Amino acid sequence: MPKLQETPHGTGNNVDGTDQKKTPPFANEKQRKDSKAKAYQQLGNAAAENNEYEKAVGYYQKAHEMSPDLKPNESEVTAYQTLGHSHLQAGQYEESIKYYSDVVKLATQIEDKKRKLDAFLKLGSAFTNHGDLMSSRKYYLKALTIAQTSADKLLQKEAHTNLGDVYYKSSMFDAALKSYLKAQEISNDLGESQENANVCVVLGHTFRQLKQHEKAIEYYKKAL
Repeated sequence: MPKLQETPHGTGNNVDGTDQKKTPPFANEKQRKDSKAKAYQQLGNAAAENNEYEKAVGYYQKAHEMSPDLKPNESEVTAYQTLGHSHLQAGQYEESIKYYSDVVKLATQIEDKKRKLDAFLKLGSAFTNHGDLMSSRKYYLKALTIAQTSADKLLQKEAHTNLGDVYYKSSMFDAALKSYLKAQEISNDLGESQENANVCVVLGHTFRQLKQHEKAIEYYKKAL
């Protein structure tokens, strides 16, 4: 009987001579896309460094289309954050909401709580100016939740003040009062005389809405 041909040990080849370790075509395609995605991300970084934020965002979007698992970086968050702020300042609230919503997603991925908190505050502001007080309140509450876990008293005060403003505009005066009083407490702790005076004025307004006129006068006098 003729002897069967043996496959040489250690060659990694099949009997027909093909390479057993050859990378599957789909793996090569994924590697190619990942490499291109990283190149687009670097182009985005370069554009962001040159203050060309819209161009940067275009590159970042192409990068994530090619490689959805690509992790964002700080330059990417900055680009979206800057565009969101620009649109907010220009009164283009829908555009601002779109960019700051992206900031929330990106900041979450890189675990940047401070930028996420800032995005929630800006979303609250955009929705307030857009006339959607319910959405505004939702984002200010999200901001407050993060702020309370940090040691940043200034951000806590800002969140309480903004939330108080939304409650006031929504005619929820009892809730507004609680938020303003908390903001005043923090302002006192920080020794901010001017900020404390500003909060005292809105507290005066709130007590007037609650028909507590003596309290209103008391807080107006505290603002002097």
